[in-house]
Formats: sequence, structure tokens, C-alpha cells
Amino acid sequence: MKNYIILIFFVCLFASCEKSLIVEQPNWDIQLSNARSKNGNAFVFKLGDTCKYTATGDANTIITYPGTAGFNYGNKNRTTAVGEASLQFTSYAQFGVQTNTLKLLASNSLTVLDSSSVVNASWTDITNRAILSTGTDNTASGKIMLSDLYVAGKPLYLALKYNGVTGSTQKTWTFKNFAVNNLLPDGSTVGIASLTDISWTVYGNVRTPANGSWIATATQIQVVGGGATALTNETWAISKPLDLTKVAPDVSIPIKNLTSAPLKNYTFQYPAVGKYKVVFIASNNTLNDNKQVMKEFDVEIIP
Repeated sequence: MKNYIILIFFVCLFASCEKSLIVEQPNWDIQLSNARSKNGNAFVFKLGDTCKYTATGDANTIITYPGTAGFNYGNKNRTTAVGEASLQFTSYAQFGVQTNTLKLLASNSLTVLDSSSVVNASWTDITNRAILSTGTDNTASGKIMLSDLYVAGKPLYLALKYNGVTGSTQKTWTFKNFAVNNLLPDGSTVGIASLTDISWTVYGNVRTPANGSWIATATQIQVVGGGATALTNETWAISKPLDLTKVAPDVSIPIKNLTSAPLKNYTFQYPAVGKYKVVFIASNNTLNDNKQVMKEFDVEIIP
């Protein structure tokens, strides 16, 4: 009998614990209170206005997606996006009068990074898309468009190919501020690669001293040409594979956590004219249960 009573006690205790892990639907609401007017379902504000929200009830946590770049509810699960991918850098050509010593190339046909594959791959010459130094340091390349080189499911490789010819002083080339970016339709820019993470792999002639071989650091990539008696030299620097469509999912802005006092008011000011979908999500949650209330608003910002 005693063991039976103990068993009943633990069953009731377990049921009580299970019940404590179940949460109720948040009793929470929020309203936008100070729009200048309405255009259909959209609340209209002028640029510079502050959108003022008034909330009632409470919830454990509250987050918002204001609809601005990087904070769009519709993009919360997005991992890829096609935009305008481009490359920019600055260059510096020094010494000698040799011409056509530098080529900027792109390929989506590389499958293995080794010297044979690099030399024999199908490369697109995009040198003429860039403004290259003719002797001035930090010559800006301009925006070098890459989107036309994108092939779905295939990474893009970029290459710097250098040729120095024996018989006269060979050129030295230095590249800085190397950046590949993707401009998305919503106006936001996603960084795809920079000098700090482009992970150059170098192939070709290597001599001592290091004349004739690309040397990459966190701030520049450089090839130092040899003197007039230096051997004819070809050396390549190949980027890591670049996914021109990779993006991080958009995120929310937390505006209330479990220990915060109930949220009564919230304000937001938009940085630009446009139409925005605003989403608020109020949640009560435990490890075993989660219940939410979602509120949506259309906001239009006019000049």
C-alpha cells in the first residue's frame, strides 16, 4: 500500500511538471497610433516621422521585423538571392615598360584546384571591365560586374594572371581593397569576399628572392617583377570558390524579453521613402511549448 501511494505521488508530480511546461496563448495586442493618413491598408508617414505603437497585454518575448533591409520577415529563411554581383579593387603598377602583363580572369568550370586544372580551365577574360593602374597608386577599378558570369549551382573563381618577360625590367603589381559584393533588389549589399577571406591560392614560378610570385597578405596581394635578366615568368593567384548568391537570412529586432516589464510603447523611424511590411511576434514559450501572436502592418513612407 505504501509503495502504491508513493507511485501515485510521483505520477501526480510528473503530471504537474508536464502541465507547467504548457503555456497559454499570449494575451497581447499592438496598434499603430499616429499615421498621417491611410492609403488602402497602408499607414502613411512622411520621411522623418516617428512611427508610434501602443501595446496592451503581455508576453514572454516580443520581436519585430520592421521591413527594412536585413530585417524583412519574408526573408527570415532566405539563404540565396540573385542580385547585382560586382568586384572592386585598387591597383598599382610600378617599374618597367612591359605591357599586357596582368589579366583579370573568371571561371565557373574549375572542379579541382591544381596547377594543371587552373591552366587548362575555360577562363573569361574580364580585364577590360576594370580600370587598371598605369603608374598611379591606388587606382580605383570601378565596379566590375560579375552577374553575367553566374551559373546556377556553380561557384565562380577569380584569377590574377601575371606575365613577366625576360629582356627588360618586369612590372610589379599591387592590389588592395579587393571586395566582391552582391547588391540585392531591396537595396542592401551583401559582402561575398574581401582580401581577408578570399584565400588566394598561388601557382607558377617561385624564385628567391620572391620576384615573380604572388604574395598575399590581409591588406594586399602583390607580385614583384624581376630585373631585365630575370627569366620569363607566369604566375597565377586563384580565389576561393565564390557563391554569388549566398546571403544570410534576415533577422528580427528583440524588443522585449522574459525579464522585461510589459511593453507599453514602441517607436521606429524609417531611413528612406518606400513601402514596408512590419511584423510583430509576441511569444510565450518553454522547452516543450510555444504559442505566438503575430501582428502585421503596412507602412508607407512618403517624401
